[in-house]
Amino acid sequence: MAPFVAMSCLAAIAQWPQFGGPNRDFTVTEDRLDVNWPKEGPKRIWSRPLGDGYSSILVDDGLLFTMYRETDEEIIAALKAATGASVWQHRYAAPVDAAEFAARYGHGPRSTPLIAGDRIFAIGFNGRLTCLDKKTGTAQWTVDLPDTFDAKLPRWGYANSPIAFENNIIVPVGGKSASIVALDQSTGRGVEAT
Repeated sequence: MAPFVAMSCLAAIAQWPQFGGPNRDFTVTEDRLDVNWPKEGPKRIWSRPLGDGYSSILVDDGLLFTMYRETDEEIIAALKAATGASVWQHRYAAPVDAAEFAARYGHGPRSTPLIAGDRIFAIGFNGRLTCLDKKTGTAQWTVDLPDTFDAKLPRWGYANSPIAFENNIIVPVGGKSASIVALDQSTGRGVEAT
């Protein structure tokens, strides 16, 4: 398990709703970050273990969101930024065929969730797209992207992070019936595919 560590500079982090930040350009416009740290670095506020994965941490109104793997389950989680305490966890079965997907690459989720309005959208290793209520973690809908769009998972699993556009979620799927799809945020139904 990889620990997530919060440092005292946490208050200076701007809202970070998706992979790459507000504009997907990895730029923080906040200018209150203190650069005069003690020699030993910033003060550690809290630390807690998370499971396996490559998902980034999202920041929204005092909460942190991410996803990770524990054994054969994937977890989408909300934590209190000030303490690291769990607000909610949404777990679902996500077994990985170790014969087809070598452990050398790890089996944790590779995509970063997306916050859009009152929802959070997350895609797991096996291509399961889940829409959750941001406040409660209650699942609103799920779409199995490989099955729905006749796609084969790459050897490293699904690694694309969803993008919000108007009332849709844009997701590359690489399937025989569609390469990129737009899904309605409220229902998960396909709006357009190319």
